[in-house]
Amino acid sequence: MTTNNLSFGTDVQGRNAYAPNVSNLIYRALLVQNTAQSITLPTEAGISNYEVCFSYSPGANVWVDYSGSPATVPSAGAFATSNSEFCPGQRTLPSGTSISLITSDSAGDFVGVAVYAKSS
Repeated sequence: MTTNNLSFGTDVQGRNAYAPNVSNLIYRALLVQNTAQSITLPTEAGISNYEVCFSYSPGANVWVDYSGSPATVPSAGAFATSNSEFCPGQRTLPSGTSISLITSDSAGDFVGVAVYAKSS
């Protein structure tokens, strides 16, 4: 699958408005409580990195891991190092990266992931 290149919209003065075109590779899911779900970024000739944009239902408690391990929900009571990040906005990630998402919300959380190819 060929993924759209990241291309920004501009305002009336021609300045970057961080308004990317609609991606042609969008994932969506309803995360189930304490069950990690994952996607893997494509590997395409000539594309080494992707801009990945996350969106969440309001008030979502979603943890995201890019290391290839399942995302984990933190334990109560103490800070600890982790590969899981809380509700990231967008990240630049290499092709083939496995992205894992998890929620601790009992009703689950809706998430969206839009993927854009980045020119080198």
